[in-house]
Amino acid sequence: MITVSSADESTRLDVSIVVFRSESHQPTAYDPSDLNRIRGAETGYMPYVLRHHLEQSDVWGAIRVIPEHDESAELLLAATIVEASGLSLVLDVKATDATGKRWIDQRYTSTTTDDAYRLAAKGSLLFGDLYTAIGTDLAAILATTSTRDRDRIRDTSWLRYAGALIPDAFASHLSRTADGQYQLLRLPALDDPMVARINRVRAYEYLFIDTVDEQYANLYGEMTPAYNSWRKYDREQKLYLDNYRERIEQREKPKRGTFQALQATYNNYKWSKVQEQEAAMMANTLASELEPTVLDVEGSIVELSGSLDQRYAQWREILRELHLLESG
Repeated sequence: MITVSSADESTRLDVSIVVFRSESHQPTAYDPSDLNRIRGAETGYMPYVLRHHLEQSDVWGAIRVIPEHDESAELLLAATIVEASGLSLVLDVKATDATGKRWIDQRYTSTTTDDAYRLAAKGSLLFGDLYTAIGTDLAAILATTSTRDRDRIRDTSWLRYAGALIPDAFASHLSRTADGQYQLLRLPALDDPMVARINRVRAYEYLFIDTVDEQYANLYGEMTPAYNSWRKYDREQKLYLDNYRERIEQREKPKRGTFQALQATYNNYKWSKVQEQEAAMMANTLASELEPTVLDVEGSIVELSGSLDQRYAQWREILRELHLLESG
C-alpha cells in the first residue's frame, strides 16, 4: 500500500458520492424557478441520505459527498433522479471503482403510502427501502472483493489522483486496457519525496471535503422535515387530481359557459394557485445558504464562499498552488 492506514482501515474502501443529476419533471402548475430550486436541493439532499444509509452498515471507509466526478475515487457513486415526487422515487445508479470496474449500473424504484408519511413524522425515512437496496447491493459486491483486490483499488486510486495533480509523475505505473480499465504495473517507493507531497495535498483536500461535508450534512438534516412536508403535499395533490380526473371522465362534462363549467375552471385555478404558493414557500426553505467555509492551511486562514461547486474549485486552485510552492 502507498498510503499508511491501520489494519482495520486497510480492508475498507472509501466511497465518494457525486451530487446527483436530475431528469425529474413535475406538473406545469409549479413555478419553474421554484421547481428548479427544489430540484437543486434534491440533488444535494439525496446523496446525504444515501451516505447516512451506507454509514449504518459499518463496512466502508470514509464516505464523502463531492460536487463533481472524481475518477480517482476508490469507489465512485453517481446517480440520476429519474422521478422524485410524493408518490415515488426512481434513481439510476452507477458505481465504479478506481480500476474502472463497474460494480452496479441499475435503476432503483420505490413507492410510498400514507403510512410511510405517518412513520416519517416519527423519524422514519421515506423511500428507505430504495437506499437499503443500493447499500445491500454494494455490500454484497464488497464482500466478494478480496483484500488483495481492495489494495489494488486503493493503490490505483492514489496513482490516478497523483496523475491528475502531476500528469507525468507516475505515468509508467499504470496502463489502460482496451475496455477502459486500469492495470497496476508498479508502485513508487514509499521514501519518494513526491509521494509525501502528494499525500500531504490529498490530506488537505480531504480536510476541505470533510469540513464542507459536515456543513451540508447539518443543512440537509434541518431540511428533512420541510422536504417531507412538501413531498406529502405533492402526493396528496397528485392523488386528488387523479381522483378529480376520474370523476370528470365518469360523468358528462359541463357545457362551456355554464355555471358548472365556470365553477370547475375556478376550482382548477384555485388549486393551481395553492400549489404554486406551497412550492414557492418550500423552495425558499430548501434554498438555504451555508456560512463561509473557514480552513487553516499552513498557518494561513482561508475563507471559501459560494455554492459547493464554487468552493470546491477555489480549494482545488489553492491545492495546486500549494503543490507548486512545495515542488519549487
